[in-house]
Amino acid sequence: MDSNVKSKEQLDKELAGLRKTLTHMITVEIDNLKAENLIKSQEEFNKTILSSLNAQIAVLNTYGEIIAVNKSWESFARKNQSYPSINYSLGSNLPELYQDHPSNKMLQQIGEGVEGVISGYLKDWDVEHLYETSMGKSWYQIKLTPMGRKYGGAVLSRVDISELKESEQRYAHLTYHDSLTGLSNRLGFQDQFHQALEHIDPGDIVALMFIDLDRFKFINDTLGHTIGDKVLKEIAERLNQCQLGNKILSRWGGDEFTIVFPGVKDVQEVTEVAENILNSLSKVYQIEGYEFFLS
Repeated sequence: MDSNVKSKEQLDKELAGLRKTLTHMITVEIDNLKAENLIKSQEEFNKTILSSLNAQIAVLNTYGEIIAVNKSWESFARKNQSYPSINYSLGSNLPELYQDHPSNKMLQQIGEGVEGVISGYLKDWDVEHLYETSMGKSWYQIKLTPMGRKYGGAVLSRVDISELKESEQRYAHLTYHDSLTGLSNRLGFQDQFHQALEHIDPGDIVALMFIDLDRFKFINDTLGHTIGDKVLKEIAERLNQCQLGNKILSRWGGDEFTIVFPGVKDVQEVTEVAENILNSLSKVYQIEGYEFFLS
């Protein structure tokens, strides 16, 4: 028997080994494909989540370069009119772009925030920024969050907070102003009165005038609160027309008004204003067909 001829047992053994090797290779390849598909699925999943968010989001690498954005950010980058020389698209390096605007303190501040978070010097960072474009003014909250040691870099988000700012301003206005007349209310009066006292110059005085209307309660009770409210608004308008200048006019409550005279150098100034007010308020009132006088 030829010694080069392999026996059936040897052939079966070699074939079994070959099948095992092929099976392992196929298994490894399938696992690799599964891993690639999993990565692709995860990337698509992440992109879907990012794109579903209204916030403008950009992912930065450890150099501050934009490596991923969502649809809201893409729209912002296309429409950016605040600083047209800044390119917010993929691959742009934000710290370098902001450094090109040394005269703009806000951009410098944002650039320092990006560098601080990416370097690990800052845990996180955020700021509220007013953007002015040809379309108007908008408030944005800009926030930077680190990606962690494993990935490095950071996530930058821009959220439009214009409506929140407007609500805050309205609330602040209502806190210190009378909703009927638009004048400062009692709280606003107290705040401005204390400020007047703090900023008074040596030798000057702060004068305070109280105005209490006669016969208003009678008119309010007999003609109704609607007429009474219109009377109060008319009074506020007349007081505003008395050339008060830097005087602080407030509605104390009901039919009572106050005027603060900050930094008065001559008492005669207060007397002249008081006379003007008396003359103005004593003139006839004509409201919805009614005529009457107040003093």
